[in-house]
Amino acid sequence: MVDNFLDISHFPWVHTGTFGAGQATEVPTLELDDLDNGWYGYAYEVDANNPEEAQVISSSTEPVVHRWMTTGYVLPLLVRSTIRYADGLEHILLLISTPIDDVTSYFS
Repeated sequence: MVDNFLDISHFPWVHTGTFGAGQATEVPTLELDDLDNGWYGYAYEVDANNPEEAQVISSSTEPVVHRWMTTGYVLPLLVRSTIRYADGLEHILLLISTPIDDVTSYFS
């Protein structure tokens, strides 16, 4: 689960039916840096498909939307991804992983 939040290359491949369509399959060099509020990670930009079913979420009717994104973490087990749009709308995805034993973890 955590690797999906940290690996930006999975968007064009895993989400082909929605906002990913094989665009930007080459991953740029990312610089790790302080983000905000104690988060550490990287920022990047991407043009994403915006099919009709996603237009309510993106607040845009354009077929492609530009996203400013960050992925950051706080050790040991918090990962946060942000998605910002030109109109100021922001989505925050938060993953919290909790190891239970050697083979089991909870994710929320």
